Amino acid sequence: MATEADNIHKLAPSWNARQVVTFNGQHDTRITTGGEYDTRTLASLFALEPGNADKLDGLAFIPSSYSAHDARSHATQRSDGVFVALCGDVDHGDHPLHRIESMVRGFARDAAWLIFSTAHARADDKRWRIVIPLAQPIGFDDWHDAQHAFFNFMEYGGIDMDRALDRAGQPVYLPNVPDHHAKTGELLRDDDGAPLFYKRATTGTNAPGLTTDGPLASGMAAIARKREDDEAERKQMREEAARRRANRPRNDDAPIMEEFNRGTPVANLLELYGYKQSPRNPADWRSPHQQSDSYATRIVEDSWISLSASDVASGLGQKCQAGCFGDAYDLFVHFEHSGDHKSAFRTLYQERRAAQPQPYSAPPAMHPDDPGICAEDIDSMNAVGGEVFDQPEAVIDEADYPDPVDLWARYDPAVLPRGLLPDVIEKYAESQAELMGVDPGGIAMSALAVCSAVISDRICVQVKQHDPSWKESARLWVALIGPPSAKKTPIMSAATRPLNRLDAQLFAEYMVKMDAYDEDQARKKTEREGIQKPLQRRLRISDATVEAAQEVMKGSPDGILSVQDELSGWFGAMDKYGSAKGAAGDRAFWLQAFNGGEYALNRVARGAALIPNLSISVLGGIQPEPLRRLVGESVDDGLVQRLLPIPLHRASVGIDAPRSGEVEAYEQLVVDMWQLRPHDHGAEAMRFDPLAQEIRRELEEKHHEMMSTEVISPKMASHFGKYDGIFARLCVLWHCIEAQGLPCAPSVITAATAARVAKFMHEYIAPNAVAFYCGMLGLADDHETLVDLAAHIVTHKLDTVNSRVIQRAGRALRSLTSDDSRKLCEKLESMGWLIEAGPVARSNTPRWAVNPIVHSRFVERSAKEEARRAKAQAAIKDAIAMSAKGAGDE
Repeated sequence: MATEADNIHKLAPSWNARQVVTFNGQHDTRITTGGEYDTRTLASLFALEPGNADKLDGLAFIPSSYSAHDARSHATQRSDGVFVALCGDVDHGDHPLHRIESMVRGFARDAAWLIFSTAHARADDKRWRIVIPLAQPIGFDDWHDAQHAFFNFMEYGGIDMDRALDRAGQPVYLPNVPDHHAKTGELLRDDDGAPLFYKRATTGTNAPGLTTDGPLASGMAAIARKREDDEAERKQMREEAARRRANRPRNDDAPIMEEFNRGTPVANLLELYGYKQSPRNPADWRSPHQQSDSYATRIVEDSWISLSASDVASGLGQKCQAGCFGDAYDLFVHFEHSGDHKSAFRTLYQERRAAQPQPYSAPPAMHPDDPGICAEDIDSMNAVGGEVFDQPEAVIDEADYPDPVDLWARYDPAVLPRGLLPDVIEKYAESQAELMGVDPGGIAMSALAVCSAVISDRICVQVKQHDPSWKESARLWVALIGPPSAKKTPIMSAATRPLNRLDAQLFAEYMVKMDAYDEDQARKKTEREGIQKPLQRRLRISDATVEAAQEVMKGSPDGILSVQDELSGWFGAMDKYGSAKGAAGDRAFWLQAFNGGEYALNRVARGAALIPNLSISVLGGIQPEPLRRLVGESVDDGLVQRLLPIPLHRASVGIDAPRSGEVEAYEQLVVDMWQLRPHDHGAEAMRFDPLAQEIRRELEEKHHEMMSTEVISPKMASHFGKYDGIFARLCVLWHCIEAQGLPCAPSVITAATAARVAKFMHEYIAPNAVAFYCGMLGLADDHETLVDLAAHIVTHKLDTVNSRVIQRAGRALRSLTSDDSRKLCEKLESMGWLIEAGPVARSNTPRWAVNPIVHSRFVERSAKEEARRAKAQAAIKDAIAMSAKGAGDE
């Protein structure tokens, strides 16, 4: 038994002295000898130098103090283990050490932690192992939840975790670097035997252990709540399954099916068909159809129930409101006969008639005390690592100055990120973009706009936990921006095709009802049947006036999509009355349409009416120049800022190929979203789980900080001000799309969904907004003037600036008043170019010092800009001279 505890200072945190089970690699087992395993203190792990052993023969530990001969048994550790640390493996992503350290600090706060690269660490394949001591030992159930709370936190930050470490007896390999990589043969140590790529970081052993508060508490609470919700749904499913079995008529097939069920344990079939058993609850399993890491299938007596939408979509068992259920026979039919009941029955019938029929069973299960390592264990033990990114050296001369904005920078449209969109949308965008030769981002955002329109407005989320008045539904305004060659109209046409078909059906139904109404009205008054004039239920409008849209909205409370080939015409229609009240009224209508809710009509000619829910999603296209002009000339009431601007990348030549399955999958998605209905419990909104609420609150703070750009670009700041609501709307959209196949979406939006939406917003939507507001519209309203002044400052190497200097800077600046000059300097100050210096002695003229960084950073950029302008001016002079010469010759 190790005695490191004797060397620990008596004032050190108590976790230092706690023991953990250790052993030498995969094959070191005591199950046959009956001897206890070695132990070490947690503190001693923090001081270990990397060993030099083959990958799976290195020193490993289990974060439990139970060390008897069966300590490597998952079952025994679940029942008897006392866990003293959380552990994590980062097997993918090539993340630098400082990135891992930042996320671990965010989770652990002031608690101790250790991060080290593992056996096969390489410069271009960074992988990490993490150990976080706990302040108090805990049992398996709490430890399992704490592990998943840690995994969820890291994955919210974009770092994928190997969840195999949630298993009670899973080995956690300690620092080890062999001479060569086991697969590639690459050298991992130099000629002197020193590791080439090994890196580590730690707080040391004086930091306290991790307590159950902060991110850990909120994460565990979210997991517990999800478990309670799942248990409630499972209870409903058990009751529904029992009712169906009791009411199911008995037929000739019944004896064979019952015999199969009696002789075939459900657990055996689950294992046979590739299900993974939960380490926390042996009755819970993960289906091979599932995309998530949850264990959504549970064995209940001689049956099973599943909350997995993927299982429902695959046609497994019998569907119900919350998922699907069945027995052993249902599993047999699905996995061995592709859902063909007749084929499955024939097989069992033939077996029954055989002379010596054998009971149908799966291979014997592994003995629970067998310490052998399966393939999943080996995968999770892949020793990996990485190196620290070198931090840039601070430039002492610039330390006390702000970082100036590059006024000449190009703001290119963002590239559509992968792995964040719902799977159906992402595959459709990539496939359709390749066929058409267009930007997949335009396809994806158009498809999201279509889905947002067909999802009922009654499906919504309560944004804040304690504020039932703020609810958001999936309603988006999307503007595709690009020249005609960007193929905006073909993009929108492709995305709206399934919606158009649904809308045509609704319109045909409306016309049938109108014909009946007209016939009834044509009869004599005494013969009329009193048919009410039908309301027009639609899913789309295009070039409709506000008055026509109001009529449609009376019968379309679930929301519609306004498709605008040219948004310039849409804006122009609002301003058709010039400065009269009509223009303001039209804009007010559309502002309300973005928000949803009741809308009262009071018109002299048409009387009073109430639209129960004015909800309109918008999808349109526009060229950059008309939009730039419209933004500059229109009333700044926030209408433009409600649009999500998507500047499109240059189009290319498409390919001539048959329609792909991704297109059909998307078109089916639109139909399924239209048929999706709210929960049976009335108008109650969906909720964010606790960890998702924490993500939302963090984003709210971030969006508030982004609105500080108001000094530079008020329009962009106003756009960012809509992001709290946009985030909630996108969460509803993601959540509903991923519930495809269910009659209604689950009532809780998870942290995983919220994290993907947050990442999509800030990797795609926000960068595109910057590209639009800063690139297309200009960084500020007077961007060209700012650039002229910045170029003058750099070209003439000015140290200070005041209004007199500005007015002498050139023709473009000569007409500026002192107040205009002051405002210009204040904007450059907000951009880090100027620093307020105060007036000189005996003067009240405001003065600013120039940030010296701009002279070294932008001198070349300014020179290129000056050369470009001089060339343009020379070309204009030459053109004028040629024109004058031609006129003289005549």
